[in-house]
Amino acid sequence: MLYVLARGEDKNGSYSEKRVYEYNFKSEIVTNHTEVINDHPSLKSFWLTPDGNTMLINDSGGNYFLRPIHNKTNTLIGKFNDYGGVTMDGEELLFTLTDAESSWMPYLIAYNGETRKINVERDAVVFPRISSDGRFFVYSYFEGDEINELKDQRTGVRIIDAKSEEIILSLLDDKKSYERGSLSPDNRIVAIEAYKREGHFMYISSKPLVYEDSTIEFIDVATGKLLPVQLEGRSVMWLE
Repeated sequence: MLYVLARGEDKNGSYSEKRVYEYNFKSEIVTNHTEVINDHPSLKSFWLTPDGNTMLINDSGGNYFLRPIHNKTNTLIGKFNDYGGVTMDGEELLFTLTDAESSWMPYLIAYNGETRKINVERDAVVFPRISSDGRFFVYSYFEGDEINELKDQRTGVRIIDAKSEEIILSLLDDKKSYERGSLSPDNRIVAIEAYKREGHFMYISSKPLVYEDSTIEFIDVATGKLLPVQLEGRSVMWLE
């Protein structure tokens, strides 16, 4: 079964009408879910929980909703900056949020029916990920008190314990930026994109992204050490 968000032509020939549909590979039947667009006309993207029973919907206003596939109920869980994944049992989701209380620096929010702010000290958090078993969170970070003090700093990567919120490991290099941690299916290895460059990505800086000398490096979660493997490239996808 496949769920797709697409855009169709409106009566003026413009690609503005959104469409969510389900495709069954076995029967080759397409089922349109017009009720999703009716309830969420500003839908921007959606994900499915691992059991395939629930949609996580994000609209253009930054709102996130949980919606069971087989009924029309919608639960607004909050307005967040970024989505960091869900545990394999679908019980906990991870997001980032900025607000005046945090001096507009993004921090971590876990959601399992209630929202929980995660203590990340003074880190400005980007690229969050939650392990499939829910034991830890991985994220890239900047250090500093104000965003305008971060513009010449590089990103490091941290892994923190999801329950105690204690730092399991930190990796920061004065010659590299570490971004977009990607967890292996067994949660034993974190693949990270490493960039040798000045400046950093445009989440905080207005400088353009430059992907020069990018490599993939790997952290052994148990030891907290980098493995002696470096691969050329970026954008890691693990196979189950």
